[in-house]
Amino acid sequence: MNKRAVNDVLLGNLAFTLVTILFISGIFIVIQRSGSGITLDEQVYAKQIALIIDKAKPGMEIEIGLDKMNKIARKKNYLGGIINIDNVGKNVNVKLVNGEGYNYGFFTGNNIIWNIKGDIKGDCSIDRECLILEILENE
Repeated sequence: MNKRAVNDVLLGNLAFTLVTILFISGIFIVIQRSGSGITLDEQVYAKQIALIIDKAKPGMEIEIGLDKMNKIARKKNYLGGIINIDNVGKNVNVKLVNGEGYNYGFFTGNNIIWNIKGDIKGDCSIDRECLILEILENE
């Protein structure tokens, strides 16, 4: 066997091994993320917020406690924004760990002004963050 054929076989085996390792690593990451229940939590919270937005009427102001979501995010060492509401794309994104999070659409034509505050009226206080949704009629 000549030297070139040996090099081709070694290079082919090396490429196959690297692709296999990358594939198995990717599957492991997906299984680990799904097995932790984080994906399900992101789905549940995104869908609940979207349903609240769809049911809300113009002029309403809604406060949603974020205690459970913050606890999960802190447990997973995630310090970024956990909620994003996009009026143009009409979707809610909940992210409890690093990654894309979970997007869920809403259907209302109303404008949603949202903010996360810790020192407001009602049940929210310095120790407790809340998502504030203000529903305005679309102009």
